[in-house]
Amino acid sequence: EKRSFIKEYVIGIFLALVSGVFWGLATVLSKIAVTELSFEIIIFYRSLTAIAIMILITWILSRKSFVQEYRNLRWRDLTNIFLSGLLSFLIAYYFFLTALQDIGVVIPSIISLSSPLVTLTLYYLTRREKIEKRLVIGVSLITIGSIVSTMKYLIKI
Repeated sequence: EKRSFIKEYVIGIFLALVSGVFWGLATVLSKIAVTELSFEIIIFYRSLTAIAIMILITWILSRKSFVQEYRNLRWRDLTNIFLSGLLSFLIAYYFFLTALQDIGVVIPSIISLSSPLVTLTLYYLTRREKIEKRLVIGVSLITIGSIVSTMKYLIKI
């Protein structure tokens, strides 16, 4: 059982790193697009592309279970999914694109690393579960690193 947990953990870390590479690439591509297109158009086409690809992936990988999962979907789940998409793919991305246009690629990417702090805080407030000390230390280091790496730019203001 321990070996299975370690294997899953290593795979999870690898996938998170790959995700980071994709986010970095998407950020640079977004910056290029921001110079030529309006935010609304970028978000619209990006969302359409994501929806089309997810429909195709879902159809190919889970055709049978899709209908079953749809039947089991509760309104609360649907509301949470809707709000999550609204916050991340629309509002947060719009603000992020504005930051890219105003101050470039690197600083918004670094500052967006504050999300673990928000996630950890909200997780604690909503779940009331104990959070490991090393997790708090790690998130604190990420936050401090974000502040230190952008301090030069903040001091100029």
